Amino acid sequence: MPSQSGDPIDPDELSEPAPASRFLAIFVSPVEKRPRAFFRLAIHFLGLAIIVIALGALSAVLPGWLIVVLDLLLVVVVTWAAARFVDRRAFIDLGLRVDGRRALDLAAGAATGATAIGFVLSLEVGLGVSSFEAVALDGARLAAVGVAASFFVAVAVQEELVFRGYHIVNMTEGLTSQRVSPPIGALLAVGISSAVFGLAHATNAGATVLSTFNIAVGGGVLLSAGFLLTGDLAFSIGVHFAWNLGQALLGMPVSGFVMRRAALLERDVRGAHWLTGGDFGPEAGALGLLGMLLGAGLAIAYARWRYGALEVRLRLRSSAGRAASPSAD
Repeated sequence: MPSQSGDPIDPDELSEPAPASRFLAIFVSPVEKRPRAFFRLAIHFLGLAIIVIALGALSAVLPGWLIVVLDLLLVVVVTWAAARFVDRRAFIDLGLRVDGRRALDLAAGAATGATAIGFVLSLEVGLGVSSFEAVALDGARLAAVGVAASFFVAVAVQEELVFRGYHIVNMTEGLTSQRVSPPIGALLAVGISSAVFGLAHATNAGATVLSTFNIAVGGGVLLSAGFLLTGDLAFSIGVHFAWNLGQALLGMPVSGFVMRRAALLERDVRGAHWLTGGDFGPEAGALGLLGMLLGAGLAIAYARWRYGALEVRLRLRSSAGRAASPSAD
């Protein structure tokens, strides 16, 4: 039978341990000598919760741009510390690598995200549910575009590092066992992480049941495909950044947030909210879901062209995952 967290069974575990050892084994894998996956995720979540509470208090006295910078830095530091001291793995194994190879993945991801939101624009215009009109460009608007781009870089890096990098890697390790292969564990992990990702946006302004579903299913598939198939976060970060910034530039709400000063087009919505997403933006509409699924298809096609056979390329620390997971280097 698989162990409680799904970690691989070691023959030494079959001997009768002392009661204290049995109790400790609930929390710490005797094979891997580290907390089990559930508790690794719980410790990381606690660190993120402390960041949210602290920054919420500081937001009353610090400017918004500084809160964004601190948020990004603290999320990266907490995730690095969790990887290093709790997971006992190299931080880069979560997928946040910076080199020439990943630069191409990043650019391809950005092109995919831009294509996906451009597809949504074409559907809205073609169906007559929205119209778009160019706005006058001046220094203030261009500066606002730069601010929006910087903000969405921070959002993309931290959300991909948490929801794809940390969550999927640790969940895959926890779900992998003698009965569950790493690829199956990874797919299950994507499902769980994507559901959490959808729920994380459920309290945004204008959120609906459809927006939560779309972000969990469409967004989860769109952003996870590149990570699973390349083994790195670069492609997913590029997609996430371009999808969000594209919405803002096209005058669309971004998960309930409106950035009118950064918009290069003015959007006039005439169609039903279930199509256009209403005040939440395309992610709450059927057309937005189609755009996300198109992006997921492009991500799969890119991975097939760039990396060859479609396979899970996560760097897993557990013995079962290490034996079955191909290298992404």
